[in-house]
Amino acid sequence: MKAPEHERVDLLYEVIRRATFELNAPIDRIEVIGNAERVDCWAGSRQVSLAVDYAQGGQWEFEDGSRPTLGRFQPTVGSGSWYVWVVPSPVTPSLEKPHGVIARTLARFRRGG
Repeated sequence: MKAPEHERVDLLYEVIRRATFELNAPIDRIEVIGNAERVDCWAGSRQVSLAVDYAQGGQWEFEDGSRPTLGRFQPTVGSGSWYVWVVPSPVTPSLEKPHGVIARTLARFRRGG
């Protein structure tokens, strides 16, 4: 692993690159959800949701030379890469079902009073 600030730069680079490709436009807004479990990007009113994962680089040390399951993975410092893929965008909760004040206001208009 690299220093955390360098990992964040690499992650943002990959997210912006993929989102720009998917939306075919410059990115206006980026929102990181959770611990970078999902990243939402917008270009104007269009949105794409991306999932990210990190693959650590390194090699297997084999105890008997036959199978990696008998060995141990040794990470190589500074190696590894981020993988970014498109995931379905979640529906905004406020669009699914109105809540609270909005629901009461809409119900009053429907009743006519």
